[in-house]
Amino acid sequence: MTRNEVIMMLEVLRKAYPKTFGNLDDMAGTIDFYYNRFKEYPSDLVVQALDLYVDENEYPPTVAGIKKYITLIQGSDDYEQMFNELWMAICGAKKFTELCPQNKRYIQSQKALDDLGQSESTLKDVVHGQYLKRIGTICDEMRAQRVARNQLGQNRLDELQGVVKQITG
Repeated sequence: MTRNEVIMMLEVLRKAYPKTFGNLDDMAGTIDFYYNRFKEYPSDLVVQALDLYVDENEYPPTVAGIKKYITLIQGSDDYEQMFNELWMAICGAKKFTELCPQNKRYIQSQKALDDLGQSESTLKDVVHGQYLKRIGTICDEMRAQRVARNQLGQNRLDELQGVVKQITG
């Protein structure tokens, strides 16, 4: 990812989260910060992850949040790791908003997560079995959506490059 592509990324963030990214006092420092964290990634992958994050989250992303979506797009579905994350949330150690996108889709809401946390001790075995049955399908659906978005990603990247040209003159 180049510095100009970081500027495109910040433009997306500025539009999606104007309260947080609308007035960046130290633009050069912000560009350096994001460049140093994403320079090893292809720009189309970062743009796709950012677009997916913006579509699925109401709060501005952290670097870790964007990188989580990059990992998701790259297709590393570790069902046991995802279940462990979900189990931590059921036990109260994580909130719904902190879950990976697949688990958010699986659980649907904080209320559903809270309801699961009220169940008895045999819950883990039951939930684990149900989870493993459904999470594969959810991951497959999300992978298919990513493929479709990837096809649109190049168009989005071209559009953002036009924005950078307007900003940088």
